[in-house]
Amino acid sequence: MSTARTESPVILGLSNQNGQIRGSGKPGGGGGGGGGGGNGGGGPQLNPIKGTINNGDSLPATTNAVIKPGDDWKKNLKLPPKDMRMKTSDVTSTKGNEFEDYCLKRELLMGIFEMGWEKPSPIQEESIPIALSGRDILARAKNGTGKSGAYLIPLLERIDLKRDCIQAFVIVPTRELALQVSQICIQVSKHMGGVKVMATTGGTNLRDDIMRLDETVHVVIATPGRILDLIKKGVAKVNQVQMTVLDEADKLLSQDFVVMMEDLLSFLPKQRQILLYSATFPLSVQKFMSSHLQKPYEINLMEELTLKGVTQYYAYVTERQKVHCLNTLFSRLQINQSIIFCNSSQRVELLAKKISQLGYSCFYIHAKMRQEHRNRVFHDFRNGLCRNLVCTDLFTRGIDIQAVNVVINFDFPKLGETYLHRIGRSGRFGHLAKVTKTPSHEQPALSPFPFAPFLPPSNVQSETAVLLVSSENVVLPPPCDSEIYCSGPILDQIQRAKLYEDDKYFVDMKLKVSPDIISSAFQNLSNVFPVVPREKLQEFINMYFEKPGSEFETWTPPDWHNKPEFLNKINDKQLREWAFKIHQLWKQLGKKIRDDVREQPQLYSQIYTPYPVVVPGGRFRELYYWDSYWVINGLLLSEMTDTAKGMIQNFLYLIEKYGSVPNGGRIYYERRSQPPFLTLMVESYYRATEDKEFLRAAVPRLDQEYRFWMQNRSASVSVNGSVHRLNRFDVQVGLPRPESYTDDLELAEGLSDDSKQQLWMDLKAGAESGWDFSARWYVNSSGQNSGTLRDTRTSQILPSDLNALLCRTEKTLASFHRLLGSQESAVLYEQAAEERQRAMDAVLWDDQRGAWFDYNLLTGSKHLGFYPSNLAPLWAQCYSNEERAQRAVQYLKGSGALHFPNGVPTSLKESGQQWDYPNAWPPLQHMLIEGLSKLPSEDAKQIAQDLAQKWIRTNWMAYTKYEAMFEKYDVNGDGKPGGGGEYEVQLGFGWTNGVALQLLDQFGCCLTSGNRCTGPGLLLLLSLLLMLR
Repeated sequence: MSTARTESPVILGLSNQNGQIRGSGKPGGGGGGGGGGGNGGGGPQLNPIKGTINNGDSLPATTNAVIKPGDDWKKNLKLPPKDMRMKTSDVTSTKGNEFEDYCLKRELLMGIFEMGWEKPSPIQEESIPIALSGRDILARAKNGTGKSGAYLIPLLERIDLKRDCIQAFVIVPTRELALQVSQICIQVSKHMGGVKVMATTGGTNLRDDIMRLDETVHVVIATPGRILDLIKKGVAKVNQVQMTVLDEADKLLSQDFVVMMEDLLSFLPKQRQILLYSATFPLSVQKFMSSHLQKPYEINLMEELTLKGVTQYYAYVTERQKVHCLNTLFSRLQINQSIIFCNSSQRVELLAKKISQLGYSCFYIHAKMRQEHRNRVFHDFRNGLCRNLVCTDLFTRGIDIQAVNVVINFDFPKLGETYLHRIGRSGRFGHLAKVTKTPSHEQPALSPFPFAPFLPPSNVQSETAVLLVSSENVVLPPPCDSEIYCSGPILDQIQRAKLYEDDKYFVDMKLKVSPDIISSAFQNLSNVFPVVPREKLQEFINMYFEKPGSEFETWTPPDWHNKPEFLNKINDKQLREWAFKIHQLWKQLGKKIRDDVREQPQLYSQIYTPYPVVVPGGRFRELYYWDSYWVINGLLLSEMTDTAKGMIQNFLYLIEKYGSVPNGGRIYYERRSQPPFLTLMVESYYRATEDKEFLRAAVPRLDQEYRFWMQNRSASVSVNGSVHRLNRFDVQVGLPRPESYTDDLELAEGLSDDSKQQLWMDLKAGAESGWDFSARWYVNSSGQNSGTLRDTRTSQILPSDLNALLCRTEKTLASFHRLLGSQESAVLYEQAAEERQRAMDAVLWDDQRGAWFDYNLLTGSKHLGFYPSNLAPLWAQCYSNEERAQRAVQYLKGSGALHFPNGVPTSLKESGQQWDYPNAWPPLQHMLIEGLSKLPSEDAKQIAQDLAQKWIRTNWMAYTKYEAMFEKYDVNGDGKPGGGGEYEVQLGFGWTNGVALQLLDQFGCCLTSGNRCTGPGLLLLLSLLLMLR
């Protein structure tokens, strides 16, 4: 009997994987085409010590019986017991095809049926005939619905046993998945009389793999690094590879692997077939598809995000209660096998020890273990020797153990996509499952996942998955992981020494050498000076740091030109000349990040983004999130579509990297965001270009960002017996803000440690809101909306404008999905928008005053002061009827906010903060003007036009005085820049420019450089007078 040497001492069989758990000595049936790895008898016998597996050639087609013409060959098959468990439509909603319909080799069919696969699942029905035709495939389907069978069946059908060469690759991201897929491949091909399958991954003896490749190998199943190494050594001959499969393509094309994947494909023949399979498709997959796939056949069976058989629950516990809760779950659930996820190797081992001490059988596995130990654990768990397995996210990718009916997320996953992969370990192949989730403080599990807010009832018999999240963070994470830019003694001493007027200056500096060298040098300095003198700190900085700015190179947008069409709409000659000067400012604000930031990111606080950006200006020398919405709209008016597209692509890249868009382009911003305008940026770009393919590539990332806000930035509130969920700004990150370090320290002086952390979290949430800072976020000890900056409680307020923005986002995402043919997703987003509108009516609308007000979670009351955000639902067009919209106009007229000569103030409170009276900010003016101009009321339209005239004149007068655009203006002084806050008023200025251009474009026919707007009627009268003359 010939054997194939593998990358590890253990190849894990599928036989007996359920038997020991369910009390049967035989494996359970695979019931109906589950390519995720069915159970079937007759699998290869394993030798976990010698590391050998049974090759397909050990069971020729005539091993079990000689098949003669006319015989009922199925009678000779050794079929596993039929799986009688109920299945969901994820695998039963088929077209009614049979495996025989695809004209497969009889020997292959024998292997398929002996796996227990009775009929093809939906993904197999879609994939098998296309793959057999030789066409490239891009397939998106849920975990556990038969993806492995979808590519292995056509792969094996196309193997030519007369050719002694590698004919197919299957590339997977993890070692365990490689072993599992190779096992399935061997089982399915065991009757084919000679198919040689080899698994090769890192962590094993390279010499063994080289020796194995001296023999015939038809199919290689590998992790990217190992197979690339073998190719480069010349031992893996790939010139005749006709099919390459990327399983879990989203992971393979992530930053961890994409360079290796590009390198690997460069060795393959140009005439090749590529099949991509995954449950999620980030932007990186779309880029890869454009570069390497030839007119791929696209399959999308992901109208819903989770398996229909997975029911999800959550429970609310503290960190200290988690183990007790776990013990309770063990007693209440009927567990066949469970997988328990933690976020670190250390927590895995600690939890496994605790579970064992409670008296439950438990193994653990994580990436830091030796490969042979991992293999042994995996093998024993698969074969039922232990009921519970504690692991890291090493186990989220494609691992299929049918006996697992409970998944427990002991730690909250960092990304929504990770959560999807985790719970995909239960409910495999359409079997029923439940998921129990335990969210943190006032964070109910968020759509689009169907969570139920309670623990599962007693005696749950179907499969279950559980997520435990604590409301108590023992140690809050720092703003980022850098011990120079975000935490540690270097940051602390340098910022406290106030060597620079602006704290942001230091954290924007570049390192001259590696962080380790700098930390070591500072430790040596601290050994001499416990508190390093200012002059020594300055010498230290001069030696190891460079001034800010070296991260950028000069860049002029190549799509800038001097005759944009919108200028022709501006009647006033002075305003038209000024608009052209604003148009010229795009060239000054353009920045391109040097390649060195990508190649040596450890030396910079700057986050690398692949495309150039237009920055706000002044101290804000990097990209910022919500500013860019108005910048991009201005760029589109300037007909700079390539620059606008590049900025959007940067944000999509950041979502892929971090799971959300950071506040700005520095690592110290990475754990907080800003109002999520990206969907509206894409909408603006699509309206300007009708680039549907770009829209198609962007939507998965927009969905991901929406999930981030729903998962991490929401709270539930009960009003009149109904529970509503709305969003808020909430940054669970400790320590002072690095860019305002001393301000935060001074503000928290004298507070207890817990109170300091709470204040610093709420200051970061205030920065996330974009309104940093404002009396809007104050909640004093009596629960009133008053106090000082020290009373900032941003996280305890449900803001009207954030929820209006998300309502508009939901409507926009619904239209995107409908345009792209995803009707079910469109309906879900439309329902979400309707639910939010009802919630805003119930929680934020004040019927007496006629506007939408922020809601205080601590007191259960509204903040009734005037802010332009009270009118944000008009801008979002998120209100239940026109009568309410008209009442909101009357509220504005009666508020006194329209009485100022140069715009609407950000509030009527003079707190000394920059987002209060007397400052007026461009984005708020634009949202108010746009909202009013959309209303059918002539009164509202006239107010919008008057406000546009005031704002344009203010901006124009300031420009004539200072030859500059400012980030904010004083509502009382003609052309006077705004003031207050933590820094001096900034020049530039990205969003000011964008708003000015948009208003000049919309109202250019009537705006003047004088005091009053020339209305259409007056323009007509002037024209007639000129004609009479």
